[in-house]
Amino acid sequence: MNINTNLSSLITQSSLKTSTLKLNQAIERMTTGCKINHAKDNAANYSISNNFSTKIGAYQVAEDNAMMGLDLINTASGALEQMSDRLARVRALQEQAMNNTYGSRSIDAIQSEVDAIVDEVQRLYDTAEYNGVKLFMGTDKAECTADLMIKITPRDVSSMESVESLDENVKITSGSYSVSTAEELQKISTMTKKNLVGEDVEFVLANDIDLSAYSSGTGWEPVSLGCTFDGNGHKISNLYINDSTITGALFIKYNNRPKISNLGVEDAHVTAMYASGLVDSAESLYNCYITGEVKAVGNNINVNVGLMARAVHSASYCYSKGAVSYKGNVAGLFGDVLEEMRNCYSISDVTCTGSRRSSGGAGGLVSDLSSAAVSDCFFSGNVDGGISSCVGGLIRASYGPSSITNCYFAGSLTKGYNFTGTLVGFSSDTTLTNCCSLTKNTSITELITDYGGNTLNECYNKAYDGTVPFTAEDLVPEGAEPEKDYTSLDFQVGINSGKNSTMSCSIAFSMSELNMLRKITEEGNLERIDKMISKVSAKQTEFGAAQNRLESALEEISIQYENLVSSRSTLQDADIAEVSSEYIRQQILQQASATLMATANQAPAIALQLL
Repeated sequence: MNINTNLSSLITQSSLKTSTLKLNQAIERMTTGCKINHAKDNAANYSISNNFSTKIGAYQVAEDNAMMGLDLINTASGALEQMSDRLARVRALQEQAMNNTYGSRSIDAIQSEVDAIVDEVQRLYDTAEYNGVKLFMGTDKAECTADLMIKITPRDVSSMESVESLDENVKITSGSYSVSTAEELQKISTMTKKNLVGEDVEFVLANDIDLSAYSSGTGWEPVSLGCTFDGNGHKISNLYINDSTITGALFIKYNNRPKISNLGVEDAHVTAMYASGLVDSAESLYNCYITGEVKAVGNNINVNVGLMARAVHSASYCYSKGAVSYKGNVAGLFGDVLEEMRNCYSISDVTCTGSRRSSGGAGGLVSDLSSAAVSDCFFSGNVDGGISSCVGGLIRASYGPSSITNCYFAGSLTKGYNFTGTLVGFSSDTTLTNCCSLTKNTSITELITDYGGNTLNECYNKAYDGTVPFTAEDLVPEGAEPEKDYTSLDFQVGINSGKNSTMSCSIAFSMSELNMLRKITEEGNLERIDKMISKVSAKQTEFGAAQNRLESALEEISIQYENLVSSRSTLQDADIAEVSSEYIRQQILQQASATLMATANQAPAIALQLL
């Protein structure tokens, strides 16, 4: 026995400490209901449990997302149902109006109700929304910035490789590449001149480009192009070129004639040897326009110059507004059309500045038509041929076999020294059908200068009285806005970032032709109404499919949620019966240790009795 070291007391203290710690742990587990409260309790299961908790929270959000998606679709479906009911009423009224038992007053009454219903359908279309999200008109849809004849929804270029990222010494043979800056346009030119851009390559404009920084000296250096260029509904503005030694334009052909579409060029000022605004020569031009001034100062009077292009094989839905001048052959749109031109117009001043009566000339739309077809086009402006040889209100000279159909001239023109026509100056082997001249100077009455082989069907010449057969708006086809490009809504109904966790639904659609349903006295209106009803019904079918998918997603989320909660419970939840037994056990041990501690502390005192 000793009095210096009380081993019994140390043993008792250790047991008391252990039982107290375990007692506290049991209390913690009973109060929290969890057997793992800290990583030290079970490091592996603690990590797994936390991962389960994160996923459980994510599934709760996914469930909310799916439910809100269902509410949005239900809202849209309800609005569509109202629109469908009203369109059905319009159809009934159209059938009624088609019966010849009704007089003019009755037809007026029917028309009044149709107008009111169409107005209401338009209101439903315009105002349908959910939580600030426009439903049928598209959500955050990219806007077309250029004033194109056919409005388009710009393509998403985010997944395209940019021109900036290309190695300008490595050839590209196919694919689409985005263009965002003037520097990238010049890079295209550099690569094209090195023959590093294949004919099947497409460049897509990602945004508007302002060329104001190139407005001094000789200005913009024309971009060599031999492939496809999609303006994507954007515009290039402030084009400035002042160089009498070059062929000047925004683009110039290199090896292959380019195909250009959906591009606007605004406020162009081009002065060059042989000038045009958009391109010198193109395979095709679609849905493009140019505004500004073009001056050609070259001496080859046999060259053709146009405000938009010097030559094009086919062109559609293009227009120009501005002024163009040259001493040779000059036109408001194209110098040469080699294949087809349709639905185009020009409102411009066309001036031939030549001083020779035996050469040069001016045409409102085209200088030379070469075995090509022109349809649904018009010119409104001034054609000043000066003292040149040949002047035409629409076409300076047409060489057959060519055709001009449903076109008109509404402006003023001067008389050419050799050939003058309010429609065609010099005409050979050309068929004109349903064309008219509405001249502002009535002294010129010849439609064409007939040089043999021409045919005129239902063509006439009269003084301009302010009315025209059709306008620019009439050239645009019905329903031209591409419905498939409307932005879809994405519902995040999963817990991951992949496409399997999202669900898309294109709820937006176009009703641009809705106003056409008002024409109850026009033949074919019933067919238009049926098409509109079919469109609404098709969209309701899409909504029904989306509802089914969302409900399926909700069911899946519920199952996954329950399984995860159960798995986390297995790992983390405390068995209260077991923990309470442990609590009693440790409480008893603690009491026993406390009692024995008193006994152990008396041991040194017993040793003193031996002294």
